Amino acid sequence: MNLQSHTTTGEPATRHEAPHDLALLLLLSATAGATDAIGFLGLHGLFTAHITGNIVVLTSHLVAGGEAGLGQLLAVPMFMAVAALARLLGLALDRRRQSAHAFLVIQFVFLLAFLLLSLPLGESYGMNAPWAVAAGMCGVAAMAVQTVLVQTSLPGVASTSVLTTNVGRFTIAAVEATAGPMEKRAEARGKVASTFPQIFGFIVGCAAGGVLEWQVGLSALLLPILLSFLALIWFVRRAG
Repeated sequence: MNLQSHTTTGEPATRHEAPHDLALLLLLSATAGATDAIGFLGLHGLFTAHITGNIVVLTSHLVAGGEAGLGQLLAVPMFMAVAALARLLGLALDRRRQSAHAFLVIQFVFLLAFLLLSLPLGESYGMNAPWAVAAGMCGVAAMAVQTVLVQTSLPGVASTSVLTTNVGRFTIAAVEATAGPMEKRAEARGKVASTFPQIFGFIVGCAAGGVLEWQVGLSALLLPILLSFLALIWFVRRAG
């Protein structure tokens, strides 16, 4: 499977971004959206994929004199630490197919741990309950691994877990595709096509995860676990 498309100069070829592992991008985006929504609803406002959100929540509570959750406090350093370790692993494997395969397996394991650690929580627990914090950090770790996977094994594509940047990129590209210089409209249309699947997948994942969490609580994490497993199976079959 061709994980990245290059021009003869070695730079990512924008015109090949749209068909660039479309199924994998949809699955990963939906996984991130579902995990983020379920974590936010089930773990007292903890964002697993949206690190910016954790910083906003944390600083707002601190400035207003409120109680800052331990999960929000640990989310950023946990994300950075896991991302750094994942990158070191990727460098050690030194082959994009091997590292991408390993990242998908590790993400699946972290999501499974997220669910298993959530099971003892029951229906009522504090935001700083040890099991809740540990579960949340597994969710953050899973999203950190996914971020490294996309940025290192799928270079040139839009993020699967950062909706703000993607929406901005999509909007700018949509305007350029219709009102920009004629010679650059094809490139802009490529950016639109390469960004829309991530936006669509994330929103669908958020919606499905939110509905399931409302119905069954943190057991809804079975959804991102299933999506992550499907992404792994799809990748293995394509790579084989």
